[in-house]
Amino acid sequence: MIQNIPGIEQIGPSLLRRLAIPDDMKNLNIQVCLSLPDGRFIVSDFDYKRLLLFGNDAIFIREVVTFTNYPGDVCFVKNNTVAVTLGAAYKTVLVDIEKNEIIQTIALSHYCKGVTSDGQKLIICSVRESSIVNLDDMSQSNLEVVGDCVSLYKGNVYITFENTVECCESNGDIIWTSLPHDLNNVKLISGFGGKREKLMLKMEKHKNNVKMKADMIGDHIDIW
Repeated sequence: MIQNIPGIEQIGPSLLRRLAIPDDMKNLNIQVCLSLPDGRFIVSDFDYKRLLLFGNDAIFIREVVTFTNYPGDVCFVKNNTVAVTLGAAYKTVLVDIEKNEIIQTIALSHYCKGVTSDGQKLIICSVRESSIVNLDDMSQSNLEVVGDCVSLYKGNVYITFENTVECCESNGDIIWTSLPHDLNNVKLISGFGGKREKLMLKMEKHKNNVKMKADMIGDHIDIW
């Protein structure tokens, strides 16, 4: 019996829930909505330089931490830890979302834009330079690819810059480069959800469902 597996073009989103933004937080400038493995959500609020935690029922739980610099990308690392890039501060921080505190500050030699992790290392990218940080000893090495957003998926690194998507090994060796006609200024790429996963699955021709998409509409976020 041949199993008929739908392609990514046939997979459509359906509304699951809507994050309940408190009345005193209506003016959020949301940069990232990250789905955690336990179903909760981390929201990065750029203007107020903070991380917000929502439950898997979409109800606001608490403010996790406030930064002195504007937050950029956010990724899950392991346990209760997420990594947050701090852009022009040339720093990326590790945040314990249960203790509500920054547990590690990593200084880098370049702007910190996108970040991804497999629990053992961080990959932090910018359009001029990218780095790999070993989380065991915090040693750093240069990654010979650059871009706006980055993700680890099945051991490979996926990175976007304008209309280009590159897949490379962790040493920077390019596996493939794609410039598809139907992509315009790709902004997101991640192995965990949203437009980012949809893009990755499309490029890999992988037949899994899209896990999550977050759209900021007016004063609320829709989760698909």
